[in-house]
Amino acid sequence: MELNKQLKTQNTMKNYAHNRKEHLAEYAKNNKLPIGGTYNGRPYEHILKLDKNKIDIVKDFNILKDVNKDMLTEKLHRFAHHLNSSQILCYNFFMPMLTDKGKACKQLVKLLANYGIKIEEGAECKFEYNDNLGDNTEFDFHIKSGNIEVFFEIKYTEDGFGRAKKDEKHKTKFDTIYKKELGDKHNALQTNPNCEEFLNKYQLYRNAIRIKDKNKYLILLYPKHNEVADSQAQKFIEEKINKEFRDKVKIIYWEDIADKDTELYRKYFK
Repeated sequence: MELNKQLKTQNTMKNYAHNRKEHLAEYAKNNKLPIGGTYNGRPYEHILKLDKNKIDIVKDFNILKDVNKDMLTEKLHRFAHHLNSSQILCYNFFMPMLTDKGKACKQLVKLLANYGIKIEEGAECKFEYNDNLGDNTEFDFHIKSGNIEVFFEIKYTEDGFGRAKKDEKHKTKFDTIYKKELGDKHNALQTNPNCEEFLNKYQLYRNAIRIKDKNKYLILLYPKHNEVADSQAQKFIEEKINKEFRDKVKIIYWEDIADKDTELYRKYFK
């Protein structure tokens, strides 16, 4: 029964991703975007053509018209020119809530207050944030307000949260970095995972270990219809996170925070 449920969820997710890409292709045509970029040698109508510098293509055609382009990092993901890039969705959504110096505006303060997270106006915000743990993890979005830190993991059409290869590279990383962070007993986790379990739920665990105290929050932000991500996140929180820390790991659905009257909603969620 469990296997059948997993297969059904995966098929639903494939359909969702396919439908979103079809919608984005239609959006691109309506907005006369230069589509037809290739993936594995095949052209797709939800991928922008890279006929000049990649960051210029992304700024010109994947960033929404009224969104400040100046803070867009040069650390573009490999598929940032794909219209379904979660990195660019993140930027398009959060950038209008920041000052031109990357500080939180009232809109962002109010949004997080709705989920029980109190930050101050003027809090420092960064895209592609690296906390220098040594594992090269870069969070899609990060907020620091006094002692409060908020780490964001963003998904759109991705097939859930990633696992890691059980190769020597990742085993060494677990032994030299993550074991130290886990300590004898990590505060947020019910029990410390062994190497195999950590790598099986790699992305979720490496995010969760950042929740070292009650001033740290992890937000898992993805669409309601991304059933693979939702199933993984719900199960992880229920089975792996200590009850007293569960309010520090929050699931937020894009559809609950994206204004239906905006271009962002029309592009990504209509």
